[in-house]
Amino acid sequence: MKILFDLEIGIRLANSFVTVGLGLLLAYMYAVKKLRFVSLSLWSVAFVLYGFQILVRVWYPWSSIEVLMLSSIMSLPLVLGTSSLIRQNRIYGTIWLIGAAITIFNFFSGSWIQFAALAFYGVMTIAVIHSRLIIGNVANRFIIGWAALLVANVVLVTIFSVEWLADLIAIPAKCILALGMLDQRFARMVLDIKKLYESPSTGRQ
Repeated sequence: MKILFDLEIGIRLANSFVTVGLGLLLAYMYAVKKLRFVSLSLWSVAFVLYGFQILVRVWYPWSSIEVLMLSSIMSLPLVLGTSSLIRQNRIYGTIWLIGAAITIFNFFSGSWIQFAALAFYGVMTIAVIHSRLIIGNVANRFIIGWAALLVANVVLVTIFSVEWLADLIAIPAKCILALGMLDQRFARMVLDIKKLYESPSTGRQ
């Protein structure tokens, strides 16, 4: 039993370190390699916070206020980073705000985990499918990554409570997401769209 417990902690620590590492890599690409688009900066912050949320869960249960706060904080830049690609921050920001309010309201009832997992990962999956319809097949990795995280967190965590397997699946899923975020075709497309919107001829600033 102790070996299984140690293995679960080891997998969770690996998930945490990989997530933080990917966040730092995204920050490096933004700051040093000058891939200067808003989504990348938001994703980098979100991944670092996401990694710390996973680390905190080594010591604190899902029912703790610490996990609730980190979950809420890290989810916002992830949602806005994705919605920025399609210029829909107001819509997805409003959805996040409503979801966060319902989650906090349900915190003391103990049902916040199920609702938050379905709401957050469901919204992220919808957002990346929305992005895929607009920017094309360069968004395929986002769909694969977020769909895997949706299954891992909604099915394995909230229904079957097999968290170590969810952590194990989350590691390659996040690597797939990072590959999509750092895809040069994707970066060029986002930067081109940014220049188009900033062009004086479009009438936008």
